Amino acid sequence: MGYSRTKAIDYAKTFWDRPCDDGVFWLTEREVSIAHMRKQLRAPVADGWDARFIPHYDAATNSASEDIAFIKSNRSGQSIPRLPGTWDLIQIHGWAGLADCAHYLSKCLQAGGANVSSLRVAELVAKLQAMSDTITLAEKVSKAQAQRVIDTGWFKPGDMIGYFNISPHGDYGRANSYTHSTMFVGKIDTGGNPDSKDSGRITCHSNSRFGHQYWDEEWWLHDTYTYTLIHFKSDDPPR
Repeated sequence: MGYSRTKAIDYAKTFWDRPCDDGVFWLTEREVSIAHMRKQLRAPVADGWDARFIPHYDAATNSASEDIAFIKSNRSGQSIPRLPGTWDLIQIHGWAGLADCAHYLSKCLQAGGANVSSLRVAELVAKLQAMSDTITLAEKVSKAQAQRVIDTGWFKPGDMIGYFNISPHGDYGRANSYTHSTMFVGKIDTGGNPDSKDSGRITCHSNSRFGHQYWDEEWWLHDTYTYTLIHFKSDDPPR
């Protein structure tokens, strides 16, 4: 069975800011059950509590990050950055230790029919590269080199990017290792204006995003990585 980009993207549209359908999210060293946390924090579905990854802004340090929380719409509640209205909020876990990117990407790829799963980015990259229906279009290349590949159109929505951290100050100091993973979701239509050509957008957890939702950043996120672009080739035209 071939890889369905549509099914992978549809899964991402549903779960990009929510725990995946297995009901867990991952910290660096352990999983957390949403059902268990509902009981512990007294946030039942019947009372309207919804588990969501939400932006968090720390005014004291002028930094943006992410929490996972149970939220419920309430006119007298508090505002949440980039969410309309006001909400009651019960925090499940703050930013420190959130590490759900490989888990989320695995679930997206599985929804598309790819038989792959890992909780570690380096292992996920290796497993994808070993599959018979993928090809690595670029490995540990610069942003400019990866952008040239993306601009060919050969790299498509539903393909995967591995982020190899090269900075001793980035991603908890784990330099020279894969520390993040995303799925490409395509470019934003810029109305044909070549001066405003979009570079491409991604979906991921930690920080959670889909295209330009929440975090309005392009695919490279920041300049402390090199990039590995892995393409599913089952729907490529005959060569």
